[in-house]
Amino acid sequence: MVTKVKTQKKTTAKTLKGLVQMSLIPAQTEVERMVDYFKQDMNFKDIRITVNIETEGSRQCYGHFTEKEVYKSTIDNKGSYELKISSEHLDRTALEIATTVRHELVHAKNTELKVRDTSNQGIYHNGKFLDMAVKYGLEMHEKTKQNGYGLTKGFNPIYEAIVLQELKPDDNAFTLVRIATEKKRKEKSPTKMRKWTCECGNNVRYAGEDLDSTHNTCGTAYTLADTTK
Repeated sequence: MVTKVKTQKKTTAKTLKGLVQMSLIPAQTEVERMVDYFKQDMNFKDIRITVNIETEGSRQCYGHFTEKEVYKSTIDNKGSYELKISSEHLDRTALEIATTVRHELVHAKNTELKVRDTSNQGIYHNGKFLDMAVKYGLEMHEKTKQNGYGLTKGFNPIYEAIVLQELKPDDNAFTLVRIATEKKRKEKSPTKMRKWTCECGNNVRYAGEDLDSTHNTCGTAYTLADTTK
């Protein structure tokens, strides 16, 4: 005997009603297109780069290029560096994001040439970074104590015109931005220690309610100090 089983299509459709899947694929694709465009005049020889869009984490920056190969191909076992664009800063224009991509590719070029262009865990950018950044069309802000030459103004006017005409950065690719989480300040716990003093003015700290002790010099007992004065 053949038993017919009723399908659950209606129930499934009803359960999934209202589900909208949002995707970072357009942003990822556009950043990869930027990398493909910019690498043309940078003459990379033998370096692999993997583009990623993820949270800025504790770095609080627009992008990051890893100092080491953090990916490995399952096909040929070769390593790949990561060029990361921070998802908290995808609400900028596509041209501004393109300057970040170019900035990180400057790090990639220096990495390939074995030129160390940063210190302090990649925060401070030295003069070698500045030289390469200017060479590849970037304008940098004045040197700061914390970042060195790490703050990007944008492209120089001539290179910006070329980028707008040839690359045509697509603002429509960036329609999602990660909500930045507030960094909670650790509130200092109030001290449990209390101040006690003797007649000669010597002070000690003690957390208990009663301090059964005297000062050896003046021989008077310690009493709880009046901290309101």
